[in-house]
Amino acid sequence: MPIRTSDGASGPRCPYLVNLWVDAFFIGGFCLLFLLAERKFHFSLSLLWMEFFLWGIIWPHFFASYYRISNPEDGGREHPFLRYALPVILMAVVCGVCFWGKPVVPWYLVVGLLWRLYHGASQSFGVGIIYAKRCGFLDRGIHRSAIAWLTYGGYIVTALKYPGTFWPYALNTSAMPPPHLAWFYQTYQWIWLASRGIFLTTASLMGILCIAWCWRHRRILNPLFLVPILTPYLIMRESPQSGAYQLQSLYHALQYLFIVWALYTRADRATSEVVGSVKKLLTKSLRLLVANFSGGALLYGILLVVAGLLSKVSLPWIVCYFVVSLAIESHHFITDAFVWKVNNHRTKASLLVAA
Repeated sequence: MPIRTSDGASGPRCPYLVNLWVDAFFIGGFCLLFLLAERKFHFSLSLLWMEFFLWGIIWPHFFASYYRISNPEDGGREHPFLRYALPVILMAVVCGVCFWGKPVVPWYLVVGLLWRLYHGASQSFGVGIIYAKRCGFLDRGIHRSAIAWLTYGGYIVTALKYPGTFWPYALNTSAMPPPHLAWFYQTYQWIWLASRGIFLTTASLMGILCIAWCWRHRRILNPLFLVPILTPYLIMRESPQSGAYQLQSLYHALQYLFIVWALYTRADRATSEVVGSVKKLLTKSLRLLVANFSGGALLYGILLVVAGLLSKVSLPWIVCYFVVSLAIESHHFITDAFVWKVNNHRTKASLLVAA
């Protein structure tokens, strides 16, 4: 049975990669539903579910970027440095960090966790831009700026609210500060209040821009592009001790795998046509699923082996685990910085954000 989309040149652009419900579910809807359920029924993720998310979604999402640069259909032959040289460089960095030990490890972890925060915000911004373009919202420059401020502002506000989530040795803001650090606490509180005020102002501006768009075009704006922008803010504003807060990694990985799937199943990169039959679509989807799941398991196995070897000659195993884990994530971050860009012509064609 042929599969057709409404994305042809002669017809209106479809705002969805699949349909409203599938797109909304994968770009943030699942986590929003879980957040509502967690508030209503007061439950948290069990260890079994966390293991499933770790094996089935989060680690395959790390491998998905490597699979993309290794897959000839996605121009995999264009980035030999990312495939061969970068893993060796990162392994050397890991050995150096473990060799220098305690003086270096805290700063290595801080840089890695801040990078993770920036990477998550950049992905949310990119997906928001994709859907804003598909929904027809990006017809003025201020719209893109408002999306950027709202997305990055949400991450900054929530990170400043709970600094311990990205700063392992953060000061305990609930305790009375020592006299010599009182100025730091006061300055920190002012920065957090200022960033919160800027974020709320940007959110108000976004509401005004959406109303103005509806008035100018005489129709209701599809709000789907707001889902990837606001979902991380709603998740991360929860207490780090709550089960809902743990959804931030799941949100990021699930969204990433969905966009990768949408990119991979486009047979014609120039016209963004979906593969021509259900059988072909299922075959490509299954191939992608097996590759990413197997690759994710391989990465996790490498992590355990390397962390075990390093722990015998340097730091405790748990410290080596986080050091190696952040190195694997760093490969994912750097790879995305090179090839996963909305302004890349191949990505534009596949995700229908080209004019």
